[in-house]
Amino acid sequence: MNLADRTATNFDRALAQCLFLAAFTSVGCASRAAVGPCSSFEASSGAVDLDGSPVRRSLRDFVVAYNSRDPERVSNFIAQRVANDSDQPPAARAGAYVHNFERTGCLQPKKVQTDSEVTALVVQDGYGEWSTIDARPASGARSEAITLEMRPTWDPNAGRPASEADLMRQLSAWLRKAGATDRFSGVVLVTKDNQPILQQAEGFADRQRRVGNRLDTAFNIGSITKSFTAVAIAQLAAAGKLSLTDTLAERLPEYTEAGSASATLDQLLMHTSGLNADLFGPRHHQVSGETKTLPELIRQFAAGSVRGTGGHFEYSNFGYCLLGRVVEVSSGLDYPTYLSERIFAPAGMHHSGFWNFSNSDAAHATGYTSFYRGQALAPGTRLPNAPELPLSGNPAGGSFSSAPDLAAFVTALNNGALLDRQASQDLTRGRAAFAGGRKKYGYGFVEYRQDAVEQIGNDGGLPGATAFFRWLPELGYTVVVLSNYDGPMPAPEVGRRIVWQLGAVAATKPAVALSRFVQPPPPRG
Repeated sequence: MNLADRTATNFDRALAQCLFLAAFTSVGCASRAAVGPCSSFEASSGAVDLDGSPVRRSLRDFVVAYNSRDPERVSNFIAQRVANDSDQPPAARAGAYVHNFERTGCLQPKKVQTDSEVTALVVQDGYGEWSTIDARPASGARSEAITLEMRPTWDPNAGRPASEADLMRQLSAWLRKAGATDRFSGVVLVTKDNQPILQQAEGFADRQRRVGNRLDTAFNIGSITKSFTAVAIAQLAAAGKLSLTDTLAERLPEYTEAGSASATLDQLLMHTSGLNADLFGPRHHQVSGETKTLPELIRQFAAGSVRGTGGHFEYSNFGYCLLGRVVEVSSGLDYPTYLSERIFAPAGMHHSGFWNFSNSDAAHATGYTSFYRGQALAPGTRLPNAPELPLSGNPAGGSFSSAPDLAAFVTALNNGALLDRQASQDLTRGRAAFAGGRKKYGYGFVEYRQDAVEQIGNDGGLPGATAFFRWLPELGYTVVVLSNYDGPMPAPEVGRRIVWQLGAVAATKPAVALSRFVQPPPPRG
């Protein structure tokens, strides 16, 4: 079932929404059912009492609706009992929960406690993993309306790891289990002070030929490519070839659509220009095979571009395509060549670049999607993602990189190999608020504090590929997760869990909620 738009025939808006939810919440994207029908609440809840208060009753009814896997039942519960802090309709919000079920399976209540206004229900899922669902009375709403947050928690039988080494052993076992149950396929790399402390590959780069993923396998990293585009613009600014306050009229006089002349480069970098085009709308599949160069791509979609009011965060893939063209015009190099010579080579990124999505070899992971043209496939079914993609990537997304390469990229940003220290700080500083103000988008990077941990990085998601990288400057860690699946455990979800556990062990105190369970509607990234 689609997340929001059953009739979509475009670049899978439903999957795009789920992938953004996966990038910035605890919601996963479906691909296979974890277990069969769930036991009744009475049979699974044991001695857990969820009848004593309106919030507890709402938690009980949520678990019953969630375990039903019935989109209509979940949608009705959300519409009637869950406060809406976004502009998503109940059906779209319900879709996120229904898709999340494919990651967790049935929830079994194990313990409940109320502290002040928060009622916390500890549950174990169908794979034996543990989470806490926090419910609060919704301010100014109906008596039984609640807000919900879901976060991973420690296995009460094992407890919190005593050390970083213990945590790495637990994470390795968790990843092996996720790979063995076909929920995750990809590579995870964690470094501390630039030295690897966890390196693990699971699943297949090519399922048909049974070629396994390796640590140096290159994956489609989606919108993490935007971080490369931003670095290129910053380099050209440092070289005096442009200014971030330059307008499109000054840098791209060839593009004059939609009142775009006054849009500045820094607005495009922050997604605040208001300039957009439906790059992945109904015409995507029609023109993707025709488009060979960046100027051609821009011409294909320029006529349909629009400019809104601007001044606030509004995700724009088209804006980053325009920035890529600025790189070409200002440097005299085509975009892939610029990245190869000015970013990948100096950073020591030997497995990064652009690749024809329809090709297949052992060095590049084939993406496998559980969706086709906006429709979810049968549980357990995955298809190669090439038919869902253009021929190759562009400055908004679709380059390939390996986990060690992205770790090297972080190192290069911090050691002066790509930009001086001040320019790197300016690049990664959060500026434009989004996700309800909880996160900020800088120039091609997201910056925020979560679980008391400062995080800088980016995420990528498209049919059959998800990607995540963060560096934690206060703790010295870099976390990279790359996957050639779009669910049910996409890379951002795996990465968030690792970051939460690293922060919790480092702080040696109980961690706060990992993230919102349901977020505002996403851009496609």
